[in-house]
Amino acid sequence: MKTFSFFNEKGGVGKSLHTTLFASWLAYHEGARVAVVDLENPIPRLQFERDVELRLREDPDSALSRYLTKNPVSCPPYDIVSMLGGVPAYTEEVLDGLKRRAWDFVTGNLNVYDYVLFDFPGTFMEFSPVTYLIGSGLIDLVAVPFDVFPETMRCALGTADIIRKNEQRVVLFWNRVRPAVLAHEGLMREGEEVFTSNGFEVLPERIKTFAKAEQGSSDKLFVCSSLCWPQRYVEMACPELPALYADLKGRLDSI
Repeated sequence: MKTFSFFNEKGGVGKSLHTTLFASWLAYHEGARVAVVDLENPIPRLQFERDVELRLREDPDSALSRYLTKNPVSCPPYDIVSMLGGVPAYTEEVLDGLKRRAWDFVTGNLNVYDYVLFDFPGTFMEFSPVTYLIGSGLIDLVAVPFDVFPETMRCALGTADIIRKNEQRVVLFWNRVRPAVLAHEGLMREGEEVFTSNGFEVLPERIKTFAKAEQGSSDKLFVCSSLCWPQRYVEMACPELPALYADLKGRLDSI
C-alpha cells in the first residue's frame, strides 16, 4: 500500500478536486484498489459529493447517469472513509485519536488497498489534522499544487518547507494555470525558480485551467466524478492530467 495527499495550506487550489480525480484515475483507469480518507469537518466534503453522485446515478436525465449507461464501470466505487465528520472542535485528545485511527486504518488494510489518499482541510495550526498526520510519517508522498499568484506561491513554498522538515517526500506542480501564463515561458521559469532554488522539485506537467463540470451539466464538460473516469472528456479538457497522475503513480510505486 502507498499513501498520498494533495496539500497546500491555502484553500481553493484544487486539493479535493485532484484527490477525486486521481482516485478515480487509479481505480477506474488503472484498476487499483483505492480508498480516500476524507478529513473535512464538520461536513465530509467528498463523502457528501459521493452521496450526491449516487443520487444522480439513479436519475436518467443527469449527465452522470447517461455517461454510465453508455460507459458502464465494471468495479464498485472506491471507498470514501470519513474520520472527522461532526467533531465540534479540534483538541489534542481528538487529534491523538485521529492519528491512532489513521495508522490503524492504514496498517489494518495493507492487503485491502493499493493506494490510500488523504484529503485534508487547509492550514497548518497547532491543533489541526494535517499537523498531526503530516508529521507522523504516515504519508508516503505529498504533492503541492500552486498557481502564479504570489500568495499561493508563498503558501506552497511554506507548505513544502514544513513537509520537508517533517521528513516527508514532497513535490510541487503548476495547477489552474491560465493559457496566457502557459504561453509565457519566462514567467513560468521564474515561478519555478522560486521552488527549485530552495531545493524543491517541480513536476514537468502543467495543469491548465479547465472547466470542471458539476455532475448535472452537459456531457461535453463532464470531467470529475468519484464513480467513473471519463477519459475522453478529461483528455479534451486537460490532456496533461493523465500524464501528471502517471508521474505521481510512478513515484509512489518506486517508494
